[in-house]
Amino acid sequence: LLQESDLIALEIMEGRFCESPGCELPAKLQCPTCIKLNIQGSFFCNQDCFKKNWDLHKNLHKLAKSDVASQSSKKGSVLFNPWPGYQFTGKLRPAAQSN
Repeated sequence: LLQESDLIALEIMEGRFCESPGCELPAKLQCPTCIKLNIQGSFFCNQDCFKKNWDLHKNLHKLAKSDVASQSSKKGSVLFNPWPGYQFTGKLRPAAQSN
């Protein structure tokens, strides 16, 4: 019996293909770290493909973490997000308006 979260995951992966170079199989899983870091994509057909692509893929995690760190380290900067459930696709983020 599928849970609601499983059905949502299946809907997200519908029409997606494995992102490992040279593999064109339908995606069945998504990188959990990318989900936590709000990195779009990162779909793979199976665990083996994910592991084979890991050395290249983990660089996305490093870039995302360094981007968040650089944004939060700016003087007086506080990460502002009026839409906490929204998954951003690029580097552009909202900022609080000054009075």
